[in-house]
Amino acid sequence: MRRVAYALGSVLFGALILAACGGNSASLTESEWIVADLNGQPTLPLGPITASFTRQAQVSGVSGCNTYQGTFETQGDTIRFGPMATTLMACPGEIMDQESVYFSALDDAERFEVDGQTLTLYGPGDAALVVYVVEDQDLAGTNWDVISYNNGTGGVTSLVTGSVITAAFDDEGQMSGNASCNDYSGPYETDGAAITVGPMASTQQSCGDVMDQERQYLRALESAATYTVSAGRLELRTADNALAVSMLRSNP
Repeated sequence: MRRVAYALGSVLFGALILAACGGNSASLTESEWIVADLNGQPTLPLGPITASFTRQAQVSGVSGCNTYQGTFETQGDTIRFGPMATTLMACPGEIMDQESVYFSALDDAERFEVDGQTLTLYGPGDAALVVYVVEDQDLAGTNWDVISYNNGTGGVTSLVTGSVITAAFDDEGQMSGNASCNDYSGPYETDGAAITVGPMASTQQSCGDVMDQERQYLRALESAATYTVSAGRLELRTADNALAVSMLRSNP
């Protein structure tokens, strides 16, 4: 795949904007998409892959580890992608391998089809290369890994190295997970973009240097007033629009 790397905070486009979308591409640009299937295989539990297509023939998203953006061109149901600019983050090897497969699939794509809530990119021999589904804003039935949280003093901090915080939202209005040491659970309720969380109950183990992180995370979680889901990420924000918790989508 032709790719152009860029440092965080700057964007380098490798080509001019290509021809405006045609054919059935209006449907292409109406949704945020997340990859469900790549070359006939489900994506990894971590490292979601997403895509957003604009009417100005720009495509961007998260490629599992890095963010990317570039150009595309359609005519009828044919599609061609231009060079992709990416960030330079490093992730575990299997996620990086999946990212390379995804960019190769974009490079090989020849045709697209939007069918209801599904977008499929086809390549040589009409093989299905990438299957996307519409990224749902509904939290019910979703699973997440926390990547940062508000520490309660106005700062957003990443997790202690080697620690993991998880979150799962069920269909009955209950949220649960592991807060890096203890398991926790409690109610949640959404109304449009509004959300209320808690109060949370947790087990009472002691785990040394992650205990402050755990307490700060649970407080941040209960401070959430609104939420958004985009590009495989969930952001919970306070009533003052401060970031409370940021999470990355994962599979069960």
